[in-house]
Amino acid sequence: MFGHNSFLGTPKNPKKSSSMDFTPIGISRASNNENNPTSNRTIHSKDPNFRISPLHNHNLNGSSINYDEQDNDTILSDDFMPSAPPHNILSDINTNIPIDNHSLFRENLVRQTDVNVQKLETENLNLKLQLTTLKNYLDSTPEDQLATLQENISLKEKLMRLNDLNQQLQNAPVQHSSPKFEHENATLRADIDHLNSKLLQMSDANEDLEAQCERYRLQLEHLHSSIDEGQNKEQEAQQWLKDAEEKAEELYKQLEESESERNNAENQVASYAKELEDLTKINDTLQNENESLRSRIQDIKEPHIDLEGRLHELTTKLAEKNNDISEYQSLLDEQRSKYQSELDEQRRSYQLKLQEKDSELLENQREIHRLSQQLHEMERLKSTDVALNEKVEELAAENKLLRKDKEHLLKDLRRVEDTSRTQQTNFTEVKRLENERDDLFDKIIKYQEYVQDLEDKLEHEQSKSSKLKLELEHINQAYSSLQKENYSSAHSSEADYNALKKNYEMERSSLLNELDSLKLEVSLLKNEIQKTKERDTFSTPLYIETEYRKLSTDYSNLQRKLQEYEDAYNEKATELSSVKADLNIKLQQKDTKLQQLEQYRDQDRIEYEREKLSLQRKRDSLESQYRMKSLEADNIRRDYESKIASLNQDFRTNDNTLQSLLETQVKDLKASNALLTRKLEEQILESNKIKNRNTDVESVAERLEKLCVSMEEDKKQLTEKNQSLSDEVDTVKKHCSRLANRLQEQQKNEVPKEDVELLKSNLKMNEKILQEKELQYKQEKEKLLERYRVLFGQKLDLESRLQDQNNQLPMSPISPSKENHTPKCKLRDDSKIAKDLTITEKRLQLFQYKLLEKESKLQDLIVTNRVVQLLNQDLTSSLKLHIKQIGDGTGLYPEYSLKRKKITFRTLAFTVLASIRLKNRLITSQVLKLRFNSIKKEIQQEELDLV
Repeated sequence: MFGHNSFLGTPKNPKKSSSMDFTPIGISRASNNENNPTSNRTIHSKDPNFRISPLHNHNLNGSSINYDEQDNDTILSDDFMPSAPPHNILSDINTNIPIDNHSLFRENLVRQTDVNVQKLETENLNLKLQLTTLKNYLDSTPEDQLATLQENISLKEKLMRLNDLNQQLQNAPVQHSSPKFEHENATLRADIDHLNSKLLQMSDANEDLEAQCERYRLQLEHLHSSIDEGQNKEQEAQQWLKDAEEKAEELYKQLEESESERNNAENQVASYAKELEDLTKINDTLQNENESLRSRIQDIKEPHIDLEGRLHELTTKLAEKNNDISEYQSLLDEQRSKYQSELDEQRRSYQLKLQEKDSELLENQREIHRLSQQLHEMERLKSTDVALNEKVEELAAENKLLRKDKEHLLKDLRRVEDTSRTQQTNFTEVKRLENERDDLFDKIIKYQEYVQDLEDKLEHEQSKSSKLKLELEHINQAYSSLQKENYSSAHSSEADYNALKKNYEMERSSLLNELDSLKLEVSLLKNEIQKTKERDTFSTPLYIETEYRKLSTDYSNLQRKLQEYEDAYNEKATELSSVKADLNIKLQQKDTKLQQLEQYRDQDRIEYEREKLSLQRKRDSLESQYRMKSLEADNIRRDYESKIASLNQDFRTNDNTLQSLLETQVKDLKASNALLTRKLEEQILESNKIKNRNTDVESVAERLEKLCVSMEEDKKQLTEKNQSLSDEVDTVKKHCSRLANRLQEQQKNEVPKEDVELLKSNLKMNEKILQEKELQYKQEKEKLLERYRVLFGQKLDLESRLQDQNNQLPMSPISPSKENHTPKCKLRDDSKIAKDLTITEKRLQLFQYKLLEKESKLQDLIVTNRVVQLLNQDLTSSLKLHIKQIGDGTGLYPEYSLKRKKITFRTLAFTVLASIRLKNRLITSQVLKLRFNSIKKEIQQEELDLV
């Protein structure tokens, strides 16, 4: 407040000063006093770097303070500390005021003093407020920043003093400019510069600290945001887990709906009912324990000092109960998985039976297909028979024409004989006619033999067709009887399956309701524990005494409950022994029944062995449950004893670290729960992926089977068509050779022009027929090629999908860390899924081998088709050549015996390569067959292992 020396006027050097030591009241000081350097210096003449900012404008960010040269003049602020006038208040009063105006002057003086007092009071209040805020601010700041702040303030005070001294020295008279004074001035200026540099360093350090604080603040905000994101992710994961559980339940329901149980329903229902009774007993014991815990929690409703220990005890009990519930839930899951495995076994057995039936049906269908093919063959033979009949009719017509020709010739012969009697000059012509007659007789005999052969063939084919019709009727009768048997067996097993399914669904719904009730009780217990946590504790000695008494009564109650648990344990042991004895008796009864059944039924021995194994497994599982329960009872007794000992220690020591231990345990449990949920989610995802991939692989395998069947059918059609084409080519060859022979004979014997024209017309007709056949063949070939392309594209698509599926399939099994955390039922399911995957992979290999075989056969068929095409082209070209020669009338026919070409190296090489290819093809087919059989055996072995 007194920094500007407005009220005191004591000079520094009294010898040199002409003014007084004090300024008396009523006397004003001259404004041009040289000894008062501050009189010439007003606040506005201060350095502009020293701007004053109020304290409430400081940025207080956590523990960071923005200190600057501009922010440290708060104490010298013009807003909060207005400077006093440079002269006394009474100096404004005119001493020459008249006496009459003395009262008015006094009133004005009083008013002015009141105003000044009010101003001083407001300044005082402002300063107090500043002081309190500054104290709070300094209390909240850390020690290292306080030290820097104090240093900064001290340096600024020094700087202010030095500035004042500098101002005084500058305003001082000239006689002071001695060398000593100049030296002092230089040292002071050096000190000022040094202090200014220090201030700059401190300001830089402050800026660094502010930047560091800003970084820490940003890191804190990032951590808060990451924590919020983690919480959101946890909520999303919990929601996803719920959705996944719901989806799993839906899938489980769908699986349950698709399950089929046909035989041994009554025995299984009885065993399930007994196991459910055991589970209901376990649930009853759990409910009793939960009720006892509820009663205990109701007793512990009033707050007390040792509430943390009690809470620890309750939470440990609740954790134990939760563990018990989880164990019983795991038992339920094991039972469910056991039932599921049994159902799966029965389903597999039924599937095997159905597969056997399906295989029988397939064999019947194949037989029917074979017979239908034979019928088609018969129809084709009928059509060929019709064609042959037409040919026979044509030949008969030709025969008639030849007979007519013969009659004409005989007439001519008689006429010639009549004329020969008169004219003996035509002897050569008669001989020629006789030769023609002999030739015609020979041809007639040949045609008659050909017709007789055709009639014999027709009779043979008709006898074959009658036999095939009889066989087809027998097969149709057998097929209808098989269908009736299948329908009756399926109809009889549906009622048993529906009844068993209803019982199983009722049992499952009851178990789920019990599990939901247990979960509700656990949540209620948690809420009650939370309520007890939220209550305040009392610290009165009377309350401690009452609480000690309550705890002693609780201790006695616990001892009593321990005795009750031991009694319950003994009762359970007796019940389990009785159950074991009953089971042994029932097993013996079942053994006797099975022995009787074995005497009567030799075919059902496999089922008997399976039932016996399942009963032995059940007995072993019940024995293991009995052992587990005995161990659990021992563990419960030990736990209660350890709890009683820990309670005694807690009552004696009253340790305050229980809450922290509880929190750490809760955190560990939450972390372990989160880990387990994550692993469970991963396992569910992996199992769903494996199931989806399995379904995709099965669909691909079915498509491959269909493709193989269609390729087999196409192959059969191709072989049939090739055979028919080769037959037609043979017939055309024979016909052409006959025609050529006939033409040669007629040209040698100089047949008349009518016969030549007839032959030409026949040849043209044959040429037209051949062209039509070629068109038909080309069309069928194009159709087959299109079909082959489509099938090849489908095959490539399926192979790419199979490759994708194989790439997506997991290459390595589940890690051991996951296997340690997952329950036994999950491991069993995973092993089953792995075995199913291996079976499906091997089936895929089988289909791939089949595809390879079909492809190789297709390639062989394509090669044979090309050979047939080449032969057909050669035949058509030779026929065209013959027709051309006949049309030209040359009558020349090439002599193949003289002009036959030599065998070239190319043809020889092609034949050698063809033989090598055939050999390699045979070797690969044998290797594929061996591999095929080995994979079949492996699949059968793995299916037996699964069963």
